[in-house]
Amino acid sequence: MTKILIIMSFGILTGFLLRHRQKLIFIVEKTTGFSIYILLFLLGISVGSNNTVVSNFEKIGFNAIIISLSSTAGSILLASLLYRLFFIQDKN
Repeated sequence: MTKILIIMSFGILTGFLLRHRQKLIFIVEKTTGFSIYILLFLLGISVGSNNTVVSNFEKIGFNAIIISLSSTAGSILLASLLYRLFFIQDKN
């Protein structure tokens, strides 16, 4: 965990120092999106090759659906509430 925090802090500092280089920031943003897709693909390979996960996919899948639907519903409700509290201006 410490390693992750150090790497992230170094990234934040580097981003702060290079924030005025728009071309570099554009390249980093594009690369970040592509890297996330690659990581998701590799995670899929890892899950698909795990026999325990595949053999219990029925149980795990049902729980995953319940958790993801609940998380999505909660996020939508909270975002709606926060939007109404902080971003909608009174018309009075």
